Amino acid sequence: RAQDGDQEDFNPKYAFVSRQGVVGALGAFLLFTLYLVGKDPETRQMKICVRSKQFERDFFADPSKRAWAESKGYTALQDPDCVEWAEAWERIKPI
Repeated sequence: RAQDGDQEDFNPKYAFVSRQGVVGALGAFLLFTLYLVGKDPETRQMKICVRSKQFERDFFADPSKRAWAESKGYTALQDPDCVEWAEAWERIKPI
């Protein structure tokens, strides 16, 4: 707080951030993390795909993209064991 004529450093770029909002967001993250810890080990260790598996199949079906990937040493764009968002949500949803 500004006292005795001192000016408070205020950046309007971050005016929407409040202490309560930050505490609430961190609390929600902590609760979600604790919820996931209670799930089975397979769910806790699952990897979520960044892109759909169909995208990867289409990528490697294109000869020019396949040649580029092979020249870089890529055999896949993402982990073969990853699960897509829909399946991941089915495994972690609370109800």
